[in-house]
Amino acid sequence: MIKPLQTWFATWRDAEPAQRPRCILLTGEGKAFCAGGDVVTARTSALSGPGGREHADFFYEEYRLNALIGEMAQPGPNGVDQVSVWDGVTMGGGVGLSIHGRYRVATEKTVFAMPEGGIGFLPDVGATFALPRLPVGPEVGLYIALTGARLGAADCLWAGIATHAMRAEKLPELREALVRSASTGTSVQAVLDALPSWDGPSPSSSSLAANAADLRRIFKLNQPSISSICTALRETKTPWAEQTLALLDARSPTSLALTLRAFQLNARPHVTLFDALVAEYRVVQCLVRDTRSDFFEGVRAVLVDKDNKPRWNDRVPSADQIDAYFASPLPDDHLGGDLRPLPTKTRASL
Repeated sequence: MIKPLQTWFATWRDAEPAQRPRCILLTGEGKAFCAGGDVVTARTSALSGPGGREHADFFYEEYRLNALIGEMAQPGPNGVDQVSVWDGVTMGGGVGLSIHGRYRVATEKTVFAMPEGGIGFLPDVGATFALPRLPVGPEVGLYIALTGARLGAADCLWAGIATHAMRAEKLPELREALVRSASTGTSVQAVLDALPSWDGPSPSSSSLAANAADLRRIFKLNQPSISSICTALRETKTPWAEQTLALLDARSPTSLALTLRAFQLNARPHVTLFDALVAEYRVVQCLVRDTRSDFFEGVRAVLVDKDNKPRWNDRVPSADQIDAYFASPLPDDHLGGDLRPLPTKTRASL
């Protein structure tokens, strides 16, 4: 799926302005928008030894596509309005395909999450860039990333993860309105703003909104460690705090430490989406190259044996070791080295 999307997006990016689409409508098939990448294959590839490539190639190409989508969403004459419809499960790789575009439409079927900590991974696909920049504050994004909490349309609207919402039965009307707008000159923004009023649960009644004060107090990015977050949750003594603590307790301790550090680094104002993807790719390749990492155990427990009883490494890397995951460029002999953007093609070749 990634390779055709790369080809289409790159072709549209590099086309003459008159040939560039004004809107890209990205939808899922069946019960999901996109539930993520095939990490089982990545694990199998890494375990196969030097002959395997999928554990590098998959993430390498996925992140280049994420960067391209973000590039095309930038304001200006070369920008393209991407409308992603989250009609169903939207997790992991599906978040990367959509969150960097301009518009995200949730429905009553939306289930949004970044659950990577549950398989010994970290929220990737540029999530450590996008989630710290939510309009409701970086603390909300950190909570979503650390806990893997599953969010519905109301939560997504309140947090600004989704830009719009509508009933799934009305989605054909959205497609028709976007097609009509090409001839009427109506902007994509105007089409989306004219959607029927969302009649589902109110964003103000969402779980995130209900616990916003505690969430913002506890999940600050300047926390020295995950243990300080857990201590604050224990002291809060509310049902939400207990549930949140249980979610964190089920995650890989190393994944939690990597996620917190990724947010601290990638939330800085000068960091670009591509910078964040380079850092994420370095971390991911460290995880998939070390068969003793929690990634292998997490995928085994959740997706291979499905016993849901991962045995995480007890020893969490030190702060210096965590920083080394992000700072060390990958060697050139590592299946291509560091992440590089998709090249700009000459228009004559399109």
